[in-house]
This record gives sequence, structure tokens and C-alpha cells, in this order.
Amino acid sequence: MTIRDFGRAIARRRATGGVIFAVCMLAALGVSAVATPLYQATALFQVAQLDDLGRDPMAWSVSHGVRLRLNADILDTWIGREDVLQRIIERARPQRPITAVQLDHHLQVLPAGDGGIYAATVWAASPTDAQRLADATAEVVGARAADLLQRDRQALVDRFRRTLAGLKAMLTEQPGGAPPNRSADPADPAVVARVRRLAAANTYLMVLVQFTSLEDEYRTNPAEARMLEPAGRPLSPVTPSRALYLLFGIATGLVCGLAGMLIHEAWRGAEGSGPPHRHG
Repeated sequence: MTIRDFGRAIARRRATGGVIFAVCMLAALGVSAVATPLYQATALFQVAQLDDLGRDPMAWSVSHGVRLRLNADILDTWIGREDVLQRIIERARPQRPITAVQLDHHLQVLPAGDGGIYAATVWAASPTDAQRLADATAEVVGARAADLLQRDRQALVDRFRRTLAGLKAMLTEQPGGAPPNRSADPADPAVVARVRRLAAANTYLMVLVQFTSLEDEYRTNPAEARMLEPAGRPLSPVTPSRALYLLFGIATGLVCGLAGMLIHEAWRGAEGSGPPHRHG
């Protein structure tokens, strides 16, 4: 097909191309009218001692036990609960109504560095709402994390106290019988009691040192959350704008319209050049 033939084919099938182009433009207009532009805002907050959650007081050689990952272990439960989402909405007071289900789909909290730093990111239909919801998420989730950490610390202190009380009870027991000597029978209950008392005394001192160190640490490093960087007001949406949808519709309409005209021309040409009739 020469350029002249191509131009003639386009001219003959311009109605087909026009219809396809119009359909693509209408589809782009419909999508742009339905799609709501979303604005993204991020706030940074810190729960400094969050990694201490789950420490095992009996693991003497390991300073930390279970390392809490706030997003993986806790946030799925917290953010999935309607009361927490509702608390974020009430604190933010967004200009546009938003439900807990909608917020659940447009909210994310992820680690943003070491030292218990996290980023609360929210996508909303207006820049002001995105900013308010991100700040409210950082405040609510940070406070909830600090409360969880404080509860875990208290449980840890109580466990230490119970351990110390049990060891102290063993120390106050009166071992019966004569003091053990080299000729004492290892099966003698008095010998076993004295050995247990000596082991309890050593363990008591070890636990007491750990307990004192833990109390000093908790006193100097309280479980609290703080805002590191409030969310800024976004200036432009992160989702495609209406103009971009229209440009996409124009490009798609031109490509599809041209392809449709050529296919129509080829189909009509093949239809007109059927098998020749034989004359008897």
C-alpha cells in the first residue's frame, strides 16, 4: 500500500475512526469524573524503647528477646480495629466525611529507621485531610505503642519480683541436720538442701543485679511516644490528574481509531474481492 492508498483508505473509513476516537474520549472522561484525586501526607513519630518489648528476664546472656516489629506484629491488629480507626478520625476531624473502612484502605505505618522511628502515611481526597489524618495516626498509634510498652515493662517487673520472692523464700528455709563435710552422704536431704540454698543465694544476687539495672533503665528511659516530624500539607495529588486522563484518552483514541480504520478497510477490501464467477 502506497502513501496515497493509505490516505484514501483513511478518508474512506474516517467515520469508523471517528466513532472509535469518540468512544475512547468518553471512556477517559468517565474515568476522570469517577476517579477522585488522592493527596499523600506522612508524619514521623518515635517510640524509643519499643524494641525492648518481649525481653526475657531469665535470658541472662541475651540482652533482648523478641524484637517487636510494630507494623507486622501490632499494627495489623490495631489498625484493623474499628475503635482505633474511629479514634484517629475523631482526633483528625477531617473536612470530608470518611469511614473507618475507608481509612483502613488508605493508611500505612512502616518503620522509618532505627531507634523506634515510624512513618504514618495517609492518602485522602483533600490535602488538609491527608495532613490531619497523618498527624492523628502518628499520635494515636504512638500513644498505643507506648501504652503497650509500659504494660510489658510492668509485667516484666512483676515477674522479676516473683522470682526474687521465690528465691528469698528458699534462702529463709532452715536446712536441717549437721553442716555438710567431706564425708557427708550426697543422698542426705540436709546436704541437698544446703546445696540448693547456696545455688539460690547465687541466683538471687544475679537476679537482684538484673532487676536493679532494669529499674534504673526504665526510670531514665520512660515509655513514651513523641512526634518527630508533623505531616506537611501536600501541594499536588499523587494520583493521575484529570488532564492526564484526557491526554491518555486522546492518545488511545488516535491509535485505536487508526487501527480500526485499517482493519475496516482491509475487511471491506477482502469482502469486495471474492472468488471470480465462472461463465459457461
